[in-house]
Amino acid sequence: MYFYFETHTTFQQQCIKAFNKRWTQFDFRLYMLAYLLHPLYRGNGFRNQICRKVVYWAIENIWIKMGGGENSSSKLIGQIAAFRDNLPPYNDEFIPKYYTVER
Repeated sequence: MYFYFETHTTFQQQCIKAFNKRWTQFDFRLYMLAYLLHPLYRGNGFRNQICRKVVYWAIENIWIKMGGGENSSSKLIGQIAAFRDNLPPYNDEFIPKYYTVER
């Protein structure tokens, strides 16, 4: 019984170590940005604080590197807020059957 417990514990520790290594390789902020900008989801379920963090991360790590400035960043924040709230001109209905990358 002792050997089984020791083997099980060692295996468990190795699994946790491997999982943690892979977990750190993902940048979930990018996935959260994609979820926020997907027209079917629009960040549904995100608290405002999380949404704000994702948007500011995107501005600092993507928008500014693409040449965006302070004024355009402020405008982008407003546009993303209007998109998230499904306000015009971002209120077109999303139809999954037609908006797909599949051919």
